[in-house]
Amino acid sequence: MNQIMLEMAIGRQLTELELKVMNWVNGWELETSGALMGLIMDAQEAGFQKALNNR
Repeated sequence: MNQIMLEMAIGRQLTELELKVMNWVNGWELETSGALMGLIMDAQEAGFQKALNNR
């Protein structure tokens, strides 16, 4: 997982605990951590699209 990408997705800086969890997740197999990052990015995109549709 990439700190900058996560912070862009959530619109704020990660907390110290979130940074620790991100570093822990980065110790997982790349396929697993990549799947989690993909879910986060999909959720961000879905929220963005929902906001656009509600204009």
